Amino acid sequence: MKFSVWLSAALLALTPPAFAETKSPDLKIPKGATLILCEWDVPKSHTTSPEATLLMTETSGRITVTDGLVLYYAGAPVKAEVQLDNAHRTVWAWSLRRAKDNGNQYVDDIKVRLTLQKADQSALLFINPVGYMTESVRGSCGAATAK
Repeated sequence: MKFSVWLSAALLALTPPAFAETKSPDLKIPKGATLILCEWDVPKSHTTSPEATLLMTETSGRITVTDGLVLYYAGAPVKAEVQLDNAHRTVWAWSLRRAKDNGNQYVDDIKVRLTLQKADQSALLFINPVGYMTESVRGSCGAATAK
């Protein structure tokens, strides 16, 4: 099963200009997977923050994440881990190791953390390229569907 057209468009059309050459991936969603789509209010001064992030939890418990930043540096969804899950919030984290762009700039590790508040579905995304300035963006998340 493939992502619906609007979901692919949400991930790629909302990609920051810095990642404009990112190609559309062939994303597959296993039957029974749970999808969460987060949309971010990204200030114009941010250069690495994506405008949408998709979390997918498969029935096996495997969690993957994709967004413009992940697709640009990894080329495919990456594994995410739950760091905290309680009655108030869930926190996921993932890393993009040895990130290198087309301009030959290199970052040893980009650490990313997404916090979802369960009460109102508000969310916070922290992007920390190790050795560089951390960016954070706020937004909201909701269940996504595949066709």
